[in-house]
Amino acid sequence: MIQQRCAKWCGRGCTEQEYQQAVSAGAKLAARLGKGWKPVIWENLGWHYQAVSPCRRLKVHPSHGKGYIAFLGEADFPGGTWAEHGATPAAAVRAVVCLARRDVADITSLIGGL
Repeated sequence: MIQQRCAKWCGRGCTEQEYQQAVSAGAKLAARLGKGWKPVIWENLGWHYQAVSPCRRLKVHPSHGKGYIAFLGEADFPGGTWAEHGATPAAAVRAVVCLARRDVADITSLIGGL
């Protein structure tokens, strides 16, 4: 018998095995990103995971296609102001930080003469 682990309101029929897989994958992703990164697990029509940076402004998820997507934004806020993909978690983080720096430089240049 498959053990269910699903919120009553969900109705998808999420399983304990899916939950354990998300917990394991989240822990591996956080460890891969380095010291201080923490896994976060949640249910939303299935079990999902991400790794959150020590400053809580970077979040990394597996991408639905392949690779990873990193979000950069306010601490403890879902998603982020910037988002970029990468083949590896670290590549996604580098890409999103680069994008944010580029945008900040463009904005600084734009308003610098005011």
